[in-house]
Amino acid sequence: MADVKISALPAASTPLAGTEVVPIVQSATTVKVAVADLPISTAVQSALDNKQALDADLTAIAALTGTLGLLKKTAANTWTLDTNTYLTSYTETDPVFSASAAAGITSTNISNWNTAYGWGNHASAGYLTSADIGSSVQAYDADLSSIAGLAGTSGFLKKTAANTWTLDTNSYLTTESDPVFTASAAFGITTTNISNWNTAYGWGNHASAGYALSSSLGTIASQNASNVSITGGNISGITDLAIADGGTGASTASAARLNLLPSISSNAGKVLAVNIGATDVEWITVTGGLGGTVTSVGLTMPSGFSVSGSPVTTSGTLAVSTTLSGVITGNGSGFSAVTAPSGTIVGTTDTQTLTNKRINPRVSSAASASSLTPDISSFDQYAYTALAAGLTINAPTGTPVDGNKLMFRILDNGTSRSLTWDATYTVIGVTLPTATPAGKTLYVGCVYNANNTRWDVIAVATQA
Repeated sequence: MADVKISALPAASTPLAGTEVVPIVQSATTVKVAVADLPISTAVQSALDNKQALDADLTAIAALTGTLGLLKKTAANTWTLDTNTYLTSYTETDPVFSASAAAGITSTNISNWNTAYGWGNHASAGYLTSADIGSSVQAYDADLSSIAGLAGTSGFLKKTAANTWTLDTNSYLTTESDPVFTASAAFGITTTNISNWNTAYGWGNHASAGYALSSSLGTIASQNASNVSITGGNISGITDLAIADGGTGASTASAARLNLLPSISSNAGKVLAVNIGATDVEWITVTGGLGGTVTSVGLTMPSGFSVSGSPVTTSGTLAVSTTLSGVITGNGSGFSAVTAPSGTIVGTTDTQTLTNKRINPRVSSAASASSLTPDISSFDQYAYTALAAGLTINAPTGTPVDGNKLMFRILDNGTSRSLTWDATYTVIGVTLPTATPAGKTLYVGCVYNANNTRWDVIAVATQA
């Protein structure tokens, strides 16, 4: 088989059995491979076997008309039917020809060769090689093989196991109808709306920008002085404000006086006084001049005190005395005295020891609430007598001092209520209750710890 062209080979019987061997080039080496091992499916092989590659000569032959004759090629891709009568038998004695290799050529050989020639040039037929797999030709894949074997005309590819696929013909939702959303105001919101709102949010809260409101400015004629203050500097270029609008009608002090006061013309030596009807001012003449003398000075005191030396008409001393003893108290119209304690009076900052003294606790009591912010400056104990909701106990306000006591007494309305405590309440050997015991009184006692600025919870007790 050496040096034999493919075109010179006889035609194979089809369909192929799969045991035939064909040469291929693999890693630059020509090797053989069984047809059955080639990665071409039976369906593809059958299709290839049943199709003739396009060839210009065959196209020209197929276009010939006539029923008899010999095929005759007269030019490139040009054929005719030759109807001439040629010798069918002739005995030739040609020793040169008989001795040549051509003497053994038979018509069968020639027919086969012509048939092979009609197949065209295999080098340009585009047959697959191993180099094409994975680049221009899909490499064999078990998943793709399973997909190719599916029957049916419609559906979704669905993988059910390794290398196993089915056609899913279920009908899935493609649209949604939401009558609640379409009926809401939010249905009309567009991306432009959202963009504008985000831009407006970026401008900041106008309520905290300090803008002036018309309600806070008063009017030009009657400016609200508590809301507008002008300090320092000069204001120029302003037209004089008319008197009717609350101004002076002038730009200088002297001109303002002339505009506001009664005419000073022919009123030299007179004084300005309210008229008898108290409706305006006027210039009047004072008889006897503006001098005078005091002839008597007296002093009076509220009850509980007495005055001596009153009145003083020329010269003298006014003396005040009292018979009150003890702690003097006043009631707005007079004074009285209460018996002073036998011991030292308690001072505000003195270091003292008190004996037999009772300090009444400051108690805030209510039936129920949902939030409590204790004020240590006002109360020492907070009590609820019928708590009807969950209660949040916030951090106390005020200015506590080290050791301040704070007590909570809580009784619900027969139903347990949740209790939420601020982180400032730090448990010391106890557990903060998270709910009230239904129908029972609960006590929680705290002491202020100035060292860590927290309220230490040191006692929790529940009614038996």
